[in-house]
Amino acid sequence: MQNGNNSNLTSFYANNNPALTCIQVDNPTFMNTNFGGIYYIDAGASFSTNCIYPTNCNAQFTLIADSALQSVWYLVNQCMGTDSLSVDSLTYQWSWGDSLNSTSTGAYPSFSYSSPGNYTICVTITDTASGCTETYCDSSTYISRAQSQMIQVNVVPANSPLITSSPYSPPAPQGGSSVRCYPNPAKDVLYVEVGAACYCGLDPQFQIKITDLLGNEIHCNFKPVGSSSGKSPLSGDLEGLSVGIYFVKVNNDVVMFVKE
Repeated sequence: MQNGNNSNLTSFYANNNPALTCIQVDNPTFMNTNFGGIYYIDAGASFSTNCIYPTNCNAQFTLIADSALQSVWYLVNQCMGTDSLSVDSLTYQWSWGDSLNSTSTGAYPSFSYSSPGNYTICVTITDTASGCTETYCDSSTYISRAQSQMIQVNVVPANSPLITSSPYSPPAPQGGSSVRCYPNPAKDVLYVEVGAACYCGLDPQFQIKITDLLGNEIHCNFKPVGSSSGKSPLSGDLEGLSVGIYFVKVNNDVVMFVKE
Protein backbone atom coordinates (compact mmCIF):
# COMPACT_ATOMS: atom_id res chain seq x y z
CA MET A 1 0.00 0.00 0.00
CA GLN A 2 2.94 2.38 0.51
CA ASN A 3 3.21 4.29 -2.78
CA GLY A 4 3.52 7.98 -1.84
CA ASN A 5 -0.16 8.71 -2.62
CA ASN A 6 -2.28 7.09 0.11
CA SER A 7 -4.15 10.34 0.84
CA ASN A 8 -6.11 9.96 -2.42
CA LEU A 9 -7.64 6.63 -1.36
CA THR A 10 -11.42 6.61 -1.40
CA SER A 11 -12.03 2.93 -0.67
CA PHE A 12 -10.04 0.31 1.24
CA TYR A 13 -10.90 -3.10 2.69
CA ALA A 14 -8.48 -5.68 4.13
CA ASN A 15 -10.62 -7.58 6.61
CA ASN A 16 -11.08 -11.36 6.85
CA ASN A 17 -7.29 -11.82 6.58
CA PRO A 18 -6.27 -13.23 9.99
CA ALA A 19 -2.65 -13.75 8.88
CA LEU A 20 -2.30 -10.05 7.99
CA THR A 21 -0.91 -8.23 11.03
CA CYS A 22 0.75 -5.14 9.51
CA ILE A 23 -0.18 -2.95 6.53
CA GLN A 24 2.60 -0.66 5.31
CA VAL A 25 1.30 2.76 4.27
CA ASP A 26 2.49 6.35 3.75
CA ASN A 27 0.40 7.91 6.53
CA PRO A 28 -0.86 5.67 9.37
CA THR A 29 -2.82 8.57 10.92
CA PHE A 30 -4.76 9.14 7.70
CA MET A 31 -5.46 5.43 7.32
CA ASN A 32 -6.59 5.00 10.94
CA THR A 33 -8.90 8.01 10.63
CA ASN A 34 -10.51 6.92 7.36
CA PHE A 35 -10.13 3.14 7.32
CA GLY A 36 -9.59 2.06 10.90
CA GLY A 37 -11.88 -0.36 12.69
CA ILE A 38 -12.96 -3.93 12.04
CA TYR A 39 -15.15 -2.91 9.11
CA TYR A 40 -11.96 -2.26 7.10
CA ILE A 41 -9.24 -4.32 8.79
CA ASP A 42 -9.14 -7.21 11.27
CA ALA A 43 -8.67 -6.57 14.97
CA GLY A 44 -5.12 -7.96 14.91
CA ALA A 45 -3.97 -5.72 12.05
CA SER A 46 -2.49 -2.21 12.16
CA PHE A 47 -1.08 0.46 9.85
CA SER A 48 2.64 1.33 9.87
CA THR A 49 5.25 3.05 7.74
CA ASN A 50 7.70 0.21 8.38
CA CYS A 51 6.27 -3.28 8.68
CA ILE A 52 8.84 -5.92 9.65
CA TYR A 53 7.84 -9.31 8.34
CA PRO A 54 9.54 -12.27 10.03
CA THR A 55 11.39 -14.70 7.81
CA ASN A 56 11.64 -18.41 8.42
CA CYS A 57 14.25 -19.85 10.73
CA ASN A 58 16.29 -22.76 9.43
CA ALA A 59 17.16 -25.98 11.26
CA GLN A 60 20.12 -27.77 9.68
CA PHE A 61 23.13 -29.90 10.60
CA THR A 62 25.75 -32.05 8.88
CA LEU A 63 27.10 -35.28 10.37
CA ILE A 64 30.74 -36.08 9.61
CA ALA A 65 33.29 -38.62 10.83
CA ASP A 66 36.56 -37.72 12.49
CA SER A 67 39.38 -38.45 10.06
CA ALA A 68 41.64 -39.88 12.79
CA LEU A 69 39.42 -41.24 15.60
CA GLN A 70 37.19 -43.93 14.11
CA SER A 71 34.54 -43.84 16.87
CA VAL A 72 34.20 -40.06 17.01
CA TRP A 73 31.68 -38.10 14.94
CA TYR A 74 30.95 -34.40 14.65
CA LEU A 75 27.50 -32.96 14.09
CA VAL A 76 28.03 -29.46 12.67
CA ASN A 77 25.32 -27.10 13.92
CA GLN A 78 24.19 -24.98 10.96
CA CYS A 79 20.91 -23.70 12.44
CA MET A 80 19.92 -20.08 11.85
CA GLY A 81 17.35 -17.81 13.48
CA THR A 82 15.16 -15.19 11.85
CA ASP A 83 17.13 -12.14 12.91
CA SER A 84 20.62 -13.52 13.47
CA LEU A 85 23.01 -16.10 12.07
CA SER A 86 24.14 -16.92 15.61
CA VAL A 87 22.96 -20.33 16.77
CA ASP A 88 23.34 -19.10 20.34
CA SER A 89 20.16 -16.99 19.99
CA LEU A 90 18.01 -20.12 19.60
CA THR A 91 16.61 -22.76 21.93
CA TYR A 92 17.24 -26.40 20.99
CA GLN A 93 15.69 -29.81 21.46
CA TRP A 94 17.74 -32.74 20.11
CA SER A 95 16.55 -36.32 19.76
CA TRP A 96 19.07 -39.06 19.05
CA GLY A 97 16.93 -41.86 17.64
CA ASP A 98 18.15 -44.55 20.03
CA SER A 99 15.98 -47.19 21.72
CA LEU A 100 15.65 -45.03 24.86
CA ASN A 101 14.40 -42.01 22.90
CA SER A 102 17.21 -39.95 24.42
CA THR A 103 17.07 -36.15 24.13
CA SER A 104 19.37 -33.20 24.80
CA THR A 105 19.07 -29.43 24.94
CA GLY A 106 21.49 -26.61 24.20
CA ALA A 107 23.43 -25.69 21.09
CA TYR A 108 26.38 -28.10 21.50
CA PRO A 109 25.50 -31.31 23.36
CA SER A 110 27.28 -34.67 23.06
CA PHE A 111 25.80 -38.15 22.90
CA SER A 112 27.13 -41.72 22.95
CA TYR A 113 25.85 -44.76 21.05
CA SER A 114 26.71 -48.29 22.18
CA SER A 115 26.41 -49.78 18.69
CA PRO A 116 26.76 -48.59 15.08
CA GLY A 117 23.78 -48.01 12.82
CA ASN A 118 21.56 -45.54 11.01
CA TYR A 119 20.01 -43.35 13.70
CA THR A 120 17.34 -40.73 13.05
CA ILE A 121 18.81 -37.61 14.64
CA CYS A 122 16.50 -34.60 14.89
CA VAL A 123 16.84 -31.02 16.08
CA THR A 124 13.96 -28.62 16.76
CA ILE A 125 14.88 -24.95 17.05
CA THR A 126 12.77 -22.08 18.34
CA ASP A 127 13.59 -18.42 17.83
CA THR A 128 12.19 -16.77 20.95
CA ALA A 129 12.23 -13.32 19.32
CA SER A 130 9.98 -14.20 16.38
CA GLY A 131 8.30 -17.38 17.58
CA CYS A 132 9.60 -19.23 14.52
CA THR A 133 10.17 -22.96 15.01
CA GLU A 134 11.49 -25.66 12.68
CA THR A 135 12.55 -29.30 12.89
CA TYR A 136 15.20 -31.06 10.82
CA CYS A 137 15.95 -34.82 10.87
CA ASP A 138 18.55 -36.97 9.14
CA SER A 139 19.06 -40.74 9.15
CA SER A 140 21.06 -41.08 5.92
CA THR A 141 24.49 -41.59 7.51
CA TYR A 142 25.65 -44.94 8.88
CA ILE A 143 27.43 -44.13 12.14
CA SER A 144 30.36 -46.53 12.39
CA ARG A 145 32.96 -47.20 15.07
CA ALA A 146 36.33 -48.83 15.72
CA GLN A 147 36.06 -52.37 17.12
CA SER A 148 33.75 -52.36 20.17
CA GLN A 149 34.28 -48.75 21.29
CA MET A 150 31.44 -46.47 22.30
CA ILE A 151 30.51 -44.01 19.56
CA GLN A 152 30.84 -40.37 20.54
CA VAL A 153 28.79 -37.76 18.63
CA ASN A 154 29.69 -34.16 19.44
CA VAL A 155 27.68 -31.19 18.22
CA VAL A 156 30.09 -28.42 17.23
CA PRO A 157 29.74 -24.90 15.78
CA ALA A 158 30.33 -24.41 12.07
CA ASN A 159 33.47 -22.40 12.84
CA SER A 160 34.90 -25.01 15.21
CA PRO A 161 38.68 -25.54 14.88
CA LEU A 162 37.85 -29.22 14.38
CA ILE A 163 36.18 -28.42 11.06
CA THR A 164 38.05 -27.32 7.97
CA SER A 165 36.58 -26.45 4.60
CA SER A 166 37.60 -29.65 2.77
CA PRO A 167 38.15 -32.31 3.77
CA TYR A 168 36.76 -32.22 7.30
CA SER A 169 39.46 -33.16 9.77
CA PRO A 170 40.83 -32.31 13.21
CA PRO A 171 43.31 -29.41 13.27
CA ALA A 172 46.82 -30.32 12.23
CA PRO A 173 49.53 -29.78 14.87
CA GLN A 174 51.33 -26.52 14.33
CA GLY A 175 55.02 -26.15 13.60
CA GLY A 176 55.77 -29.87 13.23
CA SER A 177 54.36 -30.71 16.64
CA SER A 178 56.13 -33.29 18.77
CA VAL A 179 53.38 -33.28 21.40
CA ARG A 180 51.79 -36.66 22.06
CA CYS A 181 48.69 -37.37 24.17
CA TYR A 182 47.57 -40.82 25.27
CA PRO A 183 45.36 -42.70 25.77
CA ASN A 184 42.93 -41.11 23.35
CA PRO A 185 40.05 -41.31 24.14
CA ALA A 186 40.99 -40.81 27.81
CA LYS A 187 38.86 -41.48 30.85
CA ASP A 188 40.56 -40.59 34.14
CA VAL A 189 44.17 -39.67 33.28
CA LEU A 190 45.76 -38.08 30.20
CA TYR A 191 49.51 -38.41 29.58
CA VAL A 192 51.34 -35.70 27.62
CA GLU A 193 54.81 -36.02 26.11
CA VAL A 194 56.63 -33.04 24.63
CA GLY A 195 59.69 -33.48 22.43
CA ALA A 196 62.55 -35.93 22.59
CA ALA A 197 63.88 -34.45 25.83
CA CYS A 198 60.97 -33.36 27.96
CA TYR A 199 61.65 -31.33 31.08
CA CYS A 200 57.97 -30.39 31.26
CA GLY A 201 57.65 -30.73 35.01
CA LEU A 202 60.42 -28.26 35.79
CA ASP A 203 60.94 -25.99 32.79
CA PRO A 204 58.66 -22.89 32.84
CA GLN A 205 58.93 -22.57 29.03
CA PHE A 206 56.38 -25.38 28.67
CA GLN A 207 52.89 -23.86 29.05
CA ILE A 208 50.29 -26.61 29.01
CA LYS A 209 46.64 -25.61 28.66
CA ILE A 210 43.41 -27.51 28.05
CA THR A 211 40.54 -25.79 26.22
CA ASP A 212 37.08 -26.91 25.12
CA LEU A 213 35.58 -26.54 21.63
CA LEU A 214 34.61 -22.93 22.29
CA GLY A 215 38.08 -21.91 23.45
CA ASN A 216 37.29 -21.84 27.17
CA GLU A 217 40.33 -22.78 29.26
CA ILE A 218 39.82 -25.78 31.55
CA HIS A 219 41.75 -26.03 34.81
CA CYS A 220 43.77 -29.25 34.95
CA ASN A 221 46.90 -29.98 36.99
CA PHE A 222 49.73 -31.83 35.25
CA LYS A 223 52.61 -33.43 37.13
CA PRO A 224 55.71 -35.42 36.04
CA VAL A 225 55.55 -39.20 35.89
CA GLY A 226 58.75 -40.86 37.14
CA SER A 227 61.96 -39.00 36.31
CA SER A 228 61.77 -35.23 35.78
CA SER A 229 64.28 -35.40 32.93
CA GLY A 230 64.56 -37.33 29.71
CA LYS A 231 61.40 -38.33 27.89
CA SER A 232 59.24 -38.20 30.98
CA PRO A 233 55.52 -37.60 30.35
CA LEU A 234 53.18 -35.49 32.43
CA SER A 235 49.93 -36.88 33.78
CA GLY A 236 46.76 -34.82 34.07
CA ASP A 237 43.76 -35.77 36.22
CA LEU A 238 40.58 -35.71 34.09
CA GLU A 239 38.19 -36.89 36.78
CA GLY A 240 36.33 -33.55 36.96
CA LEU A 241 36.13 -33.13 33.19
CA SER A 242 32.82 -33.66 31.36
CA VAL A 243 32.58 -36.05 28.42
CA GLY A 244 33.49 -34.28 25.19
CA ILE A 245 36.26 -33.04 22.90
CA TYR A 246 39.16 -30.94 24.18
CA PHE A 247 42.49 -29.55 23.01
CA VAL A 248 45.87 -29.76 24.72
CA LYS A 249 48.00 -26.75 23.86
CA VAL A 250 51.72 -26.76 24.63
CA ASN A 251 53.16 -23.42 23.60
CA ASN A 252 52.22 -23.27 19.87
CA ASP A 253 51.45 -26.98 19.44
CA VAL A 254 47.85 -28.20 19.58
CA VAL A 255 46.62 -31.78 19.96
CA MET A 256 43.01 -32.90 20.22
CA PHE A 257 41.77 -35.54 22.65
CA VAL A 258 38.41 -37.00 23.66
CA LYS A 259 37.25 -37.39 27.26
CA GLU A 260 35.00 -40.44 27.52
